[in-house]
Amino acid sequence: MSPRTYVVIAAAVFCSLLASTASAKSDPNAAAAAPAIDISELLASPKTHLWNGAQESIAAGDFTRVLVRFSAPSVKSDDLSGLDAIESTASRMSASREAMIGRVFGVSVDVLANARIDQPETRITETFEILPWVGMRVSAADIERLVADPLVEAVVASSPAYPTRLPQATNHVGAGALHDLGLTGAGATIAIIDTGVDHNHQAFAGRIVESICYSTTDPLGGRRSTCRNGDEDVTSANAGDHCLPLSENAAFGARGCDHGTKSASVAAGDFVNSGGTRFPGVAPGASIVAANASSVELYGSCGDAPPPCASFETEDIIKSLEYLLINRSRLNLSAISMSLGGGQVEDNNPF
Repeated sequence: MSPRTYVVIAAAVFCSLLASTASAKSDPNAAAAAPAIDISELLASPKTHLWNGAQESIAAGDFTRVLVRFSAPSVKSDDLSGLDAIESTASRMSASREAMIGRVFGVSVDVLANARIDQPETRITETFEILPWVGMRVSAADIERLVADPLVEAVVASSPAYPTRLPQATNHVGAGALHDLGLTGAGATIAIIDTGVDHNHQAFAGRIVESICYSTTDPLGGRRSTCRNGDEDVTSANAGDHCLPLSENAAFGARGCDHGTKSASVAAGDFVNSGGTRFPGVAPGASIVAANASSVELYGSCGDAPPPCASFETEDIIKSLEYLLINRSRLNLSAISMSLGGGQVEDNNPF
């Protein structure tokens, strides 16, 4: 073999090594022998807020869902004063998010957003328009990268929430006395973030003025969206309709899907039964925004009920709140109701 041949072969090997090194740097999901990560040191970081389930997942080498808060220009009320201001704010937030993902993972937001949903890969699960958060599916190595970035402020476990039980609230708060004075909430709007509201129920006839749905599909985490049209729907007339009850649909239904309708009844319902007895909510004259933020939990604890059940991913709740914040003036929004609970709370929780 001639010396020139050796040079060509050596050059080819060198180029191959360069290409593989560049690929590994730009692909957070590339297989590589990484040193063992000290989970206890990672959890001790003041930036990490991971509850038991998330801790167990990353300790076992699995992926877990988190919300990452990054440094970005603060959002003031003037930044939401009109469409141009909102678009400008969203543009600044997008640039900050893109810069953070580029620094930490060496790829664009689009690359991670398009990662396989059904494979254990680093993935962006949700982005927000005006909030400095991004939903992600991450490994221990990813969390270590995020925590090391000086402009990442927090990595928080995305724990499911569950519908809470509803007492006889209207009488307890003395709403009847206000109704007698003619104070019914007429002219105001109440948003119900829950499992959706039954759009055909006579208690809300003609008063549902907006209907939205943010829900999660996660095959690895055992979650299925309850939106009628994908994982996000803010345009369909029935987007925020209640999720399908298990009693009505054994294949795709879930327990607890009537909770949002019950919550809306307490807040703003107005129902007369066949015997002529009226059952008003606290604000029976108010308009209603129906926001379905639930997903079907296919396995797991399901709170105190067996799966499948309706529960809530944190990012879907935040996405619903963000939509209402952006559109609060147009909707004449006076209040938001969320009868949800569960998970773990720390004194220094960044939420």
